[in-house]
Parts: sequence; structure tokens; C-alpha cells
Amino acid sequence: MPVKKPAFEYKTKTIKGKEVKQLRGSSGIPELKRKLSKLTREDIIRIIKERKPGARELLSMLINHRQLKARGYDARSLRALGYDALSLRELGYDARSLLAAGYDARSLREAGYDARSLHILGYDARSLRKLGYDARSLRELGYNARSLRELGYDARSLRNAGYDARSLHELGYDARSLIELGYSQAEVNAVFGKKEKIKK
Repeated sequence: MPVKKPAFEYKTKTIKGKEVKQLRGSSGIPELKRKLSKLTREDIIRIIKERKPGARELLSMLINHRQLKARGYDARSLRALGYDALSLRELGYDARSLLAAGYDARSLREAGYDARSLHILGYDARSLRKLGYDARSLRELGYNARSLRELGYDARSLRNAGYDARSLHELGYDARSLIELGYSQAEVNAVFGKKEKIKK
């Protein structure tokens, strides 16, 4: 009995990066796509597991992540094919799914997940600060001005985050400093109970 050939064959030797790039403009792309459309889920998993250099690049070039999700691929499988966190976020995966699939917190941040998404997963204020979230993002999570200053946010960042004049006064900023930060005379007077005008 003749042995059935797989729907898609690829070189057993290294497929160099430049060869993959050349394929992008190749007239053979439609034929490759036709063959790839016949691949079963098991076929593609086999190609991934064999780890032949260039195989993943070729697959990810010819079958996009939306098609793969429609065919039943989960976040971990898509990550194995080389898709980034942003691609999976666009498919509707939440931060928890991506973290479970092996993406790190930095990848989630770069993909556009907000501070609340990571906070729910257990990342504290210090971790969120290291990931580059601004003071406003942490204020929206309920952190007070003192907590954020201890993490290294400066007075200007706290002001821009929306903390009021009283919050900064409690951190030691005087009336003149508050005026210089952009608080109005009325806001400062409400804190200090003074009526004299402070010149900027």
C-alpha cells in the first residue's frame, strides 16, 4: 500500500531567514497557501514540535492568527507559532489567558493591557511602576499620593494624575510649591485657609 504523503512538505534542512523573506514575493505563495489550507491541526502541531528552523516563520507568514483561532488554536499554540501578545489581544484574549500561555508582564504592557488588567492578576503598585504605568493609572486603582511618592513618582506626576492640593500638602508641599505645580489660588486657599495671593 502506497504511503500517503503529508499535505504540506518542507525542507528537512535549515530554511534561512532570507529564504523566508524571498518567499513573501514568490509566485509560489498561492500554491503554498492552498497546501497549508489542507493541513490538519495535528499536522501543524507536528511541524511546531519538530522545531525545524524556519518552519514556524513560514507557517505564521502564510496562515494568520485569525484563521488559526477559528480552527481551534488556543493562546499557547499561537504563541508557539511566534505571534506576539498584541496579535492575541486583537483576537479578544484577556491578560489572564496570555499570562497562562507564557507571555510575560512586559509583553502584556506593550500589547496595551491597562494597569487594572495586570493588577487583577496580582501585580502590585511597585511592579506596575517598573512596567512603566503612569501615576494616573495607579491612582485609578485606589493608591494614594503617599504610596505613589514612595514609589518614586514626583510631585508633577502626582499633580497630573489628578491628586488634589490637599493630598500634596499632606506630603509636605507648601503653598508656593502648589501654585508652581499649577493649582489655582482658590485650591491653595482651601487648603491653607489663607486669603493672601501668592505670586507665581
